[in-house]
Amino acid sequence: MSIEFEKPTKQRDHIKLLELAVQMITKAVGSDMIGTAFAAEKLFKAATGKDTDTQANRNWVWVTQTLAEATRAVLQHPRLHCELTEAELTPRLMALIKTVPDQGQIEPVHLMNPTVHPAFAMAKTQIVDIVRGVCPEHGFSDAVITQKFHRALMVAGTTVAAAHPDYFEGLNQALSAPTAIPQKRAHAHARHARFISRMFVSDPIFSPDEDETVSLSEVYIHLRSYWHHRVEDKDDNVTITTHLGDLHETVAQWLQAPEDPLRLIAGGPGSGKSSFAKAFAHQMIQEESHRVVFVELQHFTFETNTYDALSTYVRRSNNNTEPDGSAGFYENPLDWAADDDTPVLLIFDGLDELSADDTEARSLTKQFVQGVNNLLGQQHMANKKVKALVLGRSTACQDALDAGQREKLLHVAPIRPLQASDLGVTDDEDRQNEDRQGNRPKIKQKLEDPLGILGKEQRIGYWHRWKNASNRKEDTPPESLTHKDMSELNVEPLLLHLLLISDFATTHWREAAANRNLVYNDILTKIFKRNKTKPPLSKSDLSKEDFFRLMECLSLSAWRGGGRTGTEEEFKPLRDAYRGGRKWEHITQLPVADLKSIALQIHTRRDSDRQGFEFIHKSIGEYLAGRALFETAVDLADELEHRMKEVEAAEKWIKLFSHRPVTEPILRFLKDEVRRYPHPEKLRGWLDRLTAVFDHTLRQGFPLLKEYSALNYRDLESLHKNAESALLMTLSCIAQGIPSSGDWSEIDDTMRVCINWPTTQSALAMFNRLNRIYLDDNLPRQFSRLNLDGQHLYGLQFMETTCDGSSFIKADLRFANLFECSIQNCNFSHTNLRNSHIGHAELSGSNFSEANFAEASLEYSQHKNTSFENANLEKTNIMDTDLRTVQGLTEAQLSKAQCNQDTQLPQYIDASKIPWVNEEE
Repeated sequence: MSIEFEKPTKQRDHIKLLELAVQMITKAVGSDMIGTAFAAEKLFKAATGKDTDTQANRNWVWVTQTLAEATRAVLQHPRLHCELTEAELTPRLMALIKTVPDQGQIEPVHLMNPTVHPAFAMAKTQIVDIVRGVCPEHGFSDAVITQKFHRALMVAGTTVAAAHPDYFEGLNQALSAPTAIPQKRAHAHARHARFISRMFVSDPIFSPDEDETVSLSEVYIHLRSYWHHRVEDKDDNVTITTHLGDLHETVAQWLQAPEDPLRLIAGGPGSGKSSFAKAFAHQMIQEESHRVVFVELQHFTFETNTYDALSTYVRRSNNNTEPDGSAGFYENPLDWAADDDTPVLLIFDGLDELSADDTEARSLTKQFVQGVNNLLGQQHMANKKVKALVLGRSTACQDALDAGQREKLLHVAPIRPLQASDLGVTDDEDRQNEDRQGNRPKIKQKLEDPLGILGKEQRIGYWHRWKNASNRKEDTPPESLTHKDMSELNVEPLLLHLLLISDFATTHWREAAANRNLVYNDILTKIFKRNKTKPPLSKSDLSKEDFFRLMECLSLSAWRGGGRTGTEEEFKPLRDAYRGGRKWEHITQLPVADLKSIALQIHTRRDSDRQGFEFIHKSIGEYLAGRALFETAVDLADELEHRMKEVEAAEKWIKLFSHRPVTEPILRFLKDEVRRYPHPEKLRGWLDRLTAVFDHTLRQGFPLLKEYSALNYRDLESLHKNAESALLMTLSCIAQGIPSSGDWSEIDDTMRVCINWPTTQSALAMFNRLNRIYLDDNLPRQFSRLNLDGQHLYGLQFMETTCDGSSFIKADLRFANLFECSIQNCNFSHTNLRNSHIGHAELSGSNFSEANFAEASLEYSQHKNTSFENANLEKTNIMDTDLRTVQGLTEAQLSKAQCNQDTQLPQYIDASKIPWVNEEE
């Protein structure tokens, strides 16, 4: 069934119609969004005709407006910097609009795919010359320009019809006719494909300068991946083969296999997981090999039934009027798979962001992956060709898979040259094989690298692509790009990009090597300077310091939302409570201080689900949250010196930092922010005053705020623990900022957190309390430089805890579990460690003189310049332990210990005098 279109025969001002079409395009090229909107409305009114208004006339209007809208979308691309005036541009575009014929036919396929309509044939041949004429320096190939115009036409047809549904009712009815269903589905996939490709091809990646419009596609490099294949023979010998390959090729090969419909892709923050997801989705779209459905899990509502949850997500995300495509569909696209020969690829990005609540995140991720597995099984039973990729941070992906499913897990490799040791099985992956004593089997590891890419340097390639895309003139890469001292910043794509756009890539890079916060601070400072010259910042008296404080408030709001999303509801009370005094009250009243104004100053986007904003790059929010912890500590320490009471400081602290635990990234930014502070001589005074606040909370607890009065006991307990752990870790970070030589003998109580414990049981009670929020392996256990002298810590569960520089003199650590702890440069003199488990721990630089290790386990622990003078090693397990640099050992001590042939002794020990050395274990 076809419908006719015909130009209105009695339209009074046809020339005006053409002029308005050109005016809409030229306004858009000049980034005049308001002018564009007015011109588009005038164009519509002029095009409708005044005397004849038949359905055919309206259909002709649709054709004309579709061409105008598509041309606008192409010329408005951020890399097309048109320098012609409106007068110069108008005659060039008039000819393009005039190519629309006076009459013709519209088939249902044309409504779904206007690119095949003959009415646009001449325009498609002229668009390349138009673009090259008005934007000669853009650098796009003819094929890319044509492709962009085709995509713009695809979207424009629906956009125009949806903008005036009553006027184009006839078209919309044809669109929904049964004969148009296949075209309607194809168009929905095309709109979703445009949304995906826009993220990869068009959207600029992070930049402090809006004039820099480099897209992800212009700098993206193929990442490497590795995965493990585990074989266990009849004698329980384990061989793990690590396979290394190109991530794109690896996933593409998996897609071709008929079985195994699920793969998880794991990597750390900034490793390139999401970039790969967009790049690979775009690749599949270009190859037309798969129908891609891209799901951003931070907007996904988890339900028991994954099919239902996906249906809800795609409908909620669907947008028929957005010119840049749609994040969703009008119905679940899996329902169409049985009628489509093209297989479907589901991409779920952000596994670790299913839940903002860390305590439920581990179970949710496992449930979600199981739900995806069930969904894929159901689709297979229905003869639908569907596969799924799930991407997330390493721990979330590992937690989501059972031991027998680990071969479904692909790890994203760093972009620096690799060594075989980089790709080994991690402790988290192989912990499943521990026996009850924490012992693990010996594992033989092999490496398969058929492409020979283990030692490939990818950072140089990234720099060349970035240099070309941003029109840089440098001939050689900066030294910082590959220097080992910059490994904190140059081994992952996101941080490498942030480094390149900062002032620390070429100058002062050695300063950034010592503290990556310098790079984040530099980027945000540039953003402030850029925005200060434009409204609304230019119309306010907001200082750089105030700008950062408001950004920190936004990050605290996002922290409450699980790391990304901040809402107006959460932002305002946080902002009002963040600082005190009349100056801050004045700032909060400024128009620029509301959530929307602040969020739009930085790389955020609207989150329709929560009516707030989210950080596009999560690490920016984490950096600002780390700053917020430090800046609040500084403010409180200053106020405590003058008029504030400890209870008032505790009240402010729980109000700001009680809703979520401190995460590992936030803690790292906090530590670096302390180290960045230029006056370390002030830290001791601040530490004493803030420790007094902690002392108060140990005895009295944190105040119960009025807004928390309706909460139940469990929720109140959780708030208290989050605030307590945040304050303790902040104290620890400040203490670590006090300079020392690092040797335990040089670290004294002037460099430690000296808590006034109410009783000798108080520390154990506190750690037991806090341990309940550290069940999630994503959360840090870092309590360095504490004074725990004389504390009864019997049975303390301190696995994987960092407690460097602490003092445990005469403490009772019997039966304590210190497995895989870092307790370097600590003082354990006269400490009772009987029956404690210290296997795999890092003990370098610590003093264990006069300590009691009777029947304790030190197996596989690490020692460098550790002192064991007069320590009791009776029945102590030090098998497979390197003691070569240990000081103060004697043959008499060692003869009582339990060792084997892999125990390495200091040179000053006469091995022949120790009976067990010659015994086979």
